[in-house]
Amino acid sequence: MSGYLRRVTRSLPRRAALALLASSLAAACARTPAEPARYPALPAGASASSAIAAFEPDPALVATTFACRADEPSLDNALDDDCDGRIDGAPADAPLALTLAYPRALPLTLIVRSDGGEEQQLTLLPCSEERAFCTARLEGEALPRGRHVLLARTGDAHARGAPLSLLVAAQGHGKVSTYLVPLAEDDSERALGRLSLP
Repeated sequence: MSGYLRRVTRSLPRRAALALLASSLAAACARTPAEPARYPALPAGASASSAIAAFEPDPALVATTFACRADEPSLDNALDDDCDGRIDGAPADAPLALTLAYPRALPLTLIVRSDGGEEQQLTLLPCSEERAFCTARLEGEALPRGRHVLLARTGDAHARGAPLSLLVAAQGHGKVSTYLVPLAEDDSERALGRLSLP
């Protein structure tokens, strides 16, 4: 307390001195700037990359383009023939759809391998014997959640006799990307790319 206030309060009655002291404290508090309101920090949200379904092709895959047709042919061929952003009539709103085309004689098995090394075989529908090539579409529940490497196992490559290839088409977010996967004679397993499914 300042000397002036001490002298003044001694000369005043007790009740008046307390009133003067209270008003002095109130004036001092009023001059102190108020602390701005602070809100608790919000938890960090999921990153955009983990929240969007995506297929990241292996660097060895060759991006391929085709001329657009007026309409889709009746035979599924794993291509977006009419360039409408859909592969062989796959649902337009599918977050991610993969379609493969491969020779019927090729003993193909599709595997997803997690970052921890666990493997899961994906189910492929049987291929008609009168067709020269088969198509396999993977979407929705056929694709496991999380991040995985998609692998194509092709059995004994030396028994095939002729060079073969796969066609991989990925549909998502209104875009279709198509890749050619050449198989060398000694290829029994090829990485096709990474799958990210939230």
